[in-house]
Amino acid sequence: MWNSPELFRKLIWGVMFAGFFIYSFQCCFRSFSTYVSRPTSTKYNMYFEPSKLIRFPSITICNMNPHNSTYLDLAEQRPMKAYLYETLKTPWSDDIPRPAIQKLQNFNVKNYYRNSGQRIEQFIEDVTFLEDPLEISDAFKEQFTTHGLCWTFNADGNRRVNRTGMDFGLSFGLNIDQDQYPDFVTTAGVKIMFHNYYEPALIDEYGMALSPGTENFISLSYERIKNLKAPYGNCSSEPPPLYQNYSVSGCERQCLQRSWYRSAGAGVTT
Repeated sequence: MWNSPELFRKLIWGVMFAGFFIYSFQCCFRSFSTYVSRPTSTKYNMYFEPSKLIRFPSITICNMNPHNSTYLDLAEQRPMKAYLYETLKTPWSDDIPRPAIQKLQNFNVKNYYRNSGQRIEQFIEDVTFLEDPLEISDAFKEQFTTHGLCWTFNADGNRRVNRTGMDFGLSFGLNIDQDQYPDFVTTAGVKIMFHNYYEPALIDEYGMALSPGTENFISLSYERIKNLKAPYGNCSSEPPPLYQNYSVSGCERQCLQRSWYRSAGAGVTT
């Protein structure tokens, strides 16, 4: 080609060779850059398996009122009642004296919420699962959250389903006993949260509010996520030290515990 007397033909072949060389170099460079950066690819598959049993979620239910007015009227609970009125009816300020808080030394919060919270036989009724009636005391376990005494269905995660629909889930009625609401509790109803059995119930962050006097139908979808370890990303499926399994809410709770410990030297277990 280079010995050809036609200069135009030489020029055309030279431009084509240079162009293909530059294009090949760019392709190689992009492939190498992509390989070094280790990008994360997400695969999403959706399929239906009618014969496979899927773990039913745990369901935590809390009355928005953790303080029973009749229990607060007892003589031994008057310091707690005074403290609640001081803190809930008056904005908190370091300049405002709080005499009632001085009377709550060595106060057992868990015992208070257990005694002041609504009993399960008064709170939950007519429970059916897969259209079969259940014994309420066996189906629900007590759970202490920032809303006081709550109750969790399927706390051990053993219940499973293989079909969807209203007739193949959980059904129950609730009685919030609104006449036992103290006047400093301004919101009536319940908070409900769906979560894995190994996850802490963060009612304040993820709870769903339900109004009294209503009938509610809630549908759920099941999603499973597996995080890749480094160098593919900064995520991990390793459980945090305080919990047996990995969960987003567990990591959030542990981060909050560490923050409380650094600032106050103590943490909260709920």
